Amino acid sequence: MNSVFNTTLESYIPFGDNPFNMIKDKIVVAFDTETTGFNPRINQLTEIAAIAFEGNTFNEIGTYHTHVRLNDDTLAQIEKERTQPAKGMNVVDILKMTEYYNSSEGAVDEREAIDGLSEFIESKAIIVAHNAKFDLKMVNTRARKLGTQPIRHHGKVLDTMLLSREFFIPMSQELEMDGDAEAKNVLDKLTHRWTKSDKRQKISSKLGDLSAALTGDISNWHQALDDTRTTMSILKQFKEFFDKHFGSELKYNHDFLRRYNRAYQQRKRK
Repeated sequence: MNSVFNTTLESYIPFGDNPFNMIKDKIVVAFDTETTGFNPRINQLTEIAAIAFEGNTFNEIGTYHTHVRLNDDTLAQIEKERTQPAKGMNVVDILKMTEYYNSSEGAVDEREAIDGLSEFIESKAIIVAHNAKFDLKMVNTRARKLGTQPIRHHGKVLDTMLLSREFFIPMSQELEMDGDAEAKNVLDKLTHRWTKSDKRQKISSKLGDLSAALTGDISNWHQALDDTRTTMSILKQFKEFFDKHFGSELKYNHDFLRRYNRAYQQRKRK
């Protein structure tokens, strides 16, 4: 089972070693997007934020942040929803949740926003995002649709959601089994559902839940720049956790490997 660490997941990270070794002496760019929905073929970007920082120190180097003008398709969808309300959240609901109407002054064209992000990301920089697959797919699909270049010049990608699901949570469960009170406290905050026998059934890896459990910060969700800073903060917490525990015998623990492999296989089936 230990050979599973040599697998490249999503072509993002070879987990044969502490994944944070890859950011040493590197420029890292954390980023986040806000959108009008989950389908990049019909939904647009409404906000992009990115922060470049040094992988060794986490010192910030620069910031990119812009709101995006609503395009004709989005405006038409908003008009349609006025007479034909959508089930669940509609576009206006999403724009209100992300506070678009309070902060969109100076918004730019969507293609300009994507090109600005591409220019901001240095060649071979390590990318960090929470649910990176979604954000990269959204940006690159929109780029192709708008006739500009997708973002491909970056290096590896660290996904804090996958790091949580496949490493941080399984490792924390093993530490809890060994009586680690800190690990138990964090897992208690992340657990949303329990079995009748009081076993953890659903442990969250959502950005807001991780931030509340690890940093105590629960403010300003669904705003790209704040979410980017939250992702950076969680990444730093994870690095400290990995640096402390990954080099120990924990990564060879049978129960941890079983939990890791189960999370890995569940994601592969999706």
